[in-house]
Amino acid sequence: MMGVDSVGMSLSLAAIDEELNTSLLGELLPPPFARRAMAFLLRESFNEFHSSHMPMVSEVFTKLVKALPTMIRDSHNNALKVSQANQWEAELAQLSWRTCSVVNAILSDCIALAQSGSDSLTALTLREHQRPDVIILPIAHDLLLVGSRGEIKDIEIGKINAASAACSDSFFIARNSCDSTDLASLIGQRCSLSIKKVIAEAITEIRPRDSSQPSTRSDITPLALSDHTNSFSFSLACQGFADGETASKLGDVMRAVAQEMSRDLPLSQLDGVTFAANYEAALETLDRGDARLPPDKTRPRSYGQAIAKCVHVIRDGKRKEHLVLNASIAVALLDADDENTAWALHVIVGMLADVAHSAMYEQRLPTMSEIAFDSMSRRLHVASSACPGRYFTARTSAFTDINAGERFATLCSDSLFSAQQEVQRAKQAYIIDQAMDQLLDTALLHVSSVLDHAAEWLGHRDGLPMQESFPGSSFPDSLKDQGLRDWLELFGLDLRRLYDADDQFTIENILALSRHVERLLWTMGLFPWPTEDGGLYMSLGPIT
Repeated sequence: MMGVDSVGMSLSLAAIDEELNTSLLGELLPPPFARRAMAFLLRESFNEFHSSHMPMVSEVFTKLVKALPTMIRDSHNNALKVSQANQWEAELAQLSWRTCSVVNAILSDCIALAQSGSDSLTALTLREHQRPDVIILPIAHDLLLVGSRGEIKDIEIGKINAASAACSDSFFIARNSCDSTDLASLIGQRCSLSIKKVIAEAITEIRPRDSSQPSTRSDITPLALSDHTNSFSFSLACQGFADGETASKLGDVMRAVAQEMSRDLPLSQLDGVTFAANYEAALETLDRGDARLPPDKTRPRSYGQAIAKCVHVIRDGKRKEHLVLNASIAVALLDADDENTAWALHVIVGMLADVAHSAMYEQRLPTMSEIAFDSMSRRLHVASSACPGRYFTARTSAFTDINAGERFATLCSDSLFSAQQEVQRAKQAYIIDQAMDQLLDTALLHVSSVLDHAAEWLGHRDGLPMQESFPGSSFPDSLKDQGLRDWLELFGLDLRRLYDADDQFTIENILALSRHVERLLWTMGLFPWPTEDGGLYMSLGPIT
């Protein structure tokens, strides 16, 4: 497609430059702005461009599909020829293997299940650091391959199918559609079901107490996880609420949540978790371990309420992450109401995913002083810098609460309306004070919120099974009248691309997200563009 769908668009930019040099458009608009606008809008309308070339694409895909079986077979055979036995294969060889006849087995997209000791069945890929005692691989709808260290008396296909569905990331394969109807709702729910079981047990053990006598407890309790290779410990503090028993049960739940999530994510950099009745004060007074680090604060906004944040701290000279959360999350987590529990669990899992994102992605990037910014990204990057993390955490936590999509959609809509109102006021103030930098700072602050919430909605959607409709799934249609529906899909493509392959989370691709900052500024009548001397100039639309 001549690079139209890529971030760089080198071939397309060359064609745009040629067009600007020979058309009146290059005279009507500043060439640097026209070039950037045309390139971005071409990417945004890529679907229309793609549909016009679909006949050619379909022909290529038809030929490719016909050749795939042979290509896959040959690739597998070649891989088997060159592969060498490793410790993992030696462990598998210690199991006794046999086939078992069953009825209506399903095949998860994780392929095989494993069990260690009395643990529940999980995806085999999550057990690579543990010794599995049982491995189950569905070969056909009526046949299982089972490996075990001891004798298995009964094979309960109903429980195995339920575990297969819960361990599935996006789909499973069943012989008949009627076999999968009841199981479809379990897709992606393994971690959630395990955590909710622990929460339910904790709730039943908490004795009722007089809620009119709030505790001022602020003890710091160390919690340790040491039952698998990724062992670590973190502190738990309850500030301004919770008696000793409730704090203890909250610790049990947090330990269970962290343990389940650490099967998938590296959480060893988690320093601690603080639940506080006064969230803002707890955030500002948190000991960050380095006098050069300023107190963290919530971002001012006219909609919603900030309730949780992942804060960088220094402990023993090393970077760690500390979670500060509003006490209402702890209360909801131990609530008997399923909706409240799901909401709280969604927030907590998202925060733990933020810890993992820092270790997996952010810390491998160059420092700010090492980044070669251009004139545009140097100024605009601040408004898009948090978007990758917001996308990742929402995608990771999507399994805990399907209703989060509606909350993210509402936050994005409200933030967009707020941004439009605040930028309009700032433009009117500019008429008097002529403070262009202050106008741009105000716009970037509010555009940043819009992008963050859009990234969260996109991450939530991508974290759910592809075929699933969810509360808030119609959000893109609400942006159609403002001409932002196609933009939202392009934004999602650029965020998704960062995590599709190991080599895509680069500073170049992250800085390219600042193009989306420009796109939203255009909708508010602000048109920044680079000057030849390496500066940034901003034209304004009509001010009403």
